[in-house]
Amino acid sequence: MTIGLHAVQKLVALVTDHPETFKETIGKLHVFEEYYQWCDIIESFWSAPENQQVRTWIDHRDINQVMLATSLLPDGYLNL
Repeated sequence: MTIGLHAVQKLVALVTDHPETFKETIGKLHVFEEYYQWCDIIESFWSAPENQQVRTWIDHRDINQVMLATSLLPDGYLNL
């Protein structure tokens, strides 16, 4: 979820910088703004060592670590 929200933030910046190209899109992306706060909440939760000791983290540790790292440093994946 947080990777997607980071992507939307980047898209908003792109659309805002080029309004002539994205006339119909700009208003549609702003509906996600109220959800941006969840990035910090979710990333903080899963960054806490005690939350990485639960079964839901441990059972899928390999993918969870990659997804958290991607969310914390989205430019490595979402560079436009």
